[in-house]
Amino acid sequence: MTQAAAPLCLLTRPRDDAERFAVKVRQRFGVKSIVSPLLKIVPIRPALNLADFDVVILTSVQAARQLSDLEIPKTVTCFAVGRSTADTARGLGFQAHDAQGDVEALFELVRSVSPKGNLIHLRGEHSRGRLAERLTEAGLPCEETVVYQQIAQALSTTAIEALAGDTIVVLPLFSPRTARILAGTSVSFRSTYGVAMSAAVADELTSLSIMDMRIATAPNQAAMLEAMGELEPIRSLLERRSMQS
Repeated sequence: MTQAAAPLCLLTRPRDDAERFAVKVRQRFGVKSIVSPLLKIVPIRPALNLADFDVVILTSVQAARQLSDLEIPKTVTCFAVGRSTADTARGLGFQAHDAQGDVEALFELVRSVSPKGNLIHLRGEHSRGRLAERLTEAGLPCEETVVYQQIAQALSTTAIEALAGDTIVVLPLFSPRTARILAGTSVSFRSTYGVAMSAAVADELTSLSIMDMRIATAPNQAAMLEAMGELEPIRSLLERRSMQS
């Protein structure tokens, strides 16, 4: 009997994030990854004087990575959407509160703490949740500024060939925009199993013939890995390895 080939993982996040997650996938499941970013992050220097703000709100790791380059004083307080974003800010020497969730959780955290001073939301060109607007409506005046672009990229030839081939592909998707770009491609998904970080991500993929789609129980990498482990190809792979050990 021929042993089934191990699945591949296709990662379409911006390259740095995809490569970090690929390490976690290999360590957790022993599965190789193809990295084919669908978004390229390009920093933007805002016109605003960011030294005028006391509180910085971060909804992405990409924004947090730019804190030092934007010459933001270390005295500001950061409010971050999740652990990775908070850890990135802390690693650069900033105090950061972790909302441990999504944009809604971040909104509730900032509103409950009600920080004093001038607030600003640093975000990408494409953003969801109307965060600055909603905080302002809630009595916490908040400005916003774009600090990076997310430029759409095409799938690599290696990724297209993997999706069109016989090998099972596990496809973790972390953002609605990445899912929307992928849904607009003309490639085959006949042997693809998906994992979405949220229902909003999964909703963008309803037109695709994906064999199974799991939604992570929380918007973080740990929950994404848990959801990947529930997919039949990954479960079968781990069971085979357990029987052989």
